[in-house]
Amino acid sequence: MNSTSEQHLQVLDRHGTDLHAVASVLTADPELAEQLVVVAVRTSLPDDDLARLSGTVVRAWLDGHPEQLETITPAVPTPLSRLHELPAHQRASLALCRFGGHTYRQAADLLELPAASVADLLTTSLRALHAAPPADGGVTTQAV
Repeated sequence: MNSTSEQHLQVLDRHGTDLHAVASVLTADPELAEQLVVVAVRTSLPDDDLARLSGTVVRAWLDGHPEQLETITPAVPTPLSRLHELPAHQRASLALCRFGGHTYRQAADLLELPAASVADLLTTSLRALHAAPPADGGVTTQAV
């Protein structure tokens, strides 16, 4: 195995789970999620951290899959269903900041949005997720 392949395997070992979480928030298509992770790993450098790699995943999704930028309504509810129902920029902001190791300011730079907009997107998405009923139809608790 050559050094580039070894490097890619090391990156996948270190960050693969987190990168897959980022991609899974963005798309309901498991094959596309895998492809997005592969893009990030193949273009990685030896010293890349999670923030740079997750940014590559989000950029590849935003740039290469405009059909995925609409709200996704899955046929079968999954734990990610509520995330997939969010608008694209809310999903991207949440993926970067929750799973991708970015601050909201770093996510704003990557998404080419003002930092205040990303902060608003995060707040709106978290409120929407909190207010929505569980995807599995279970009971939700409400604050009193």
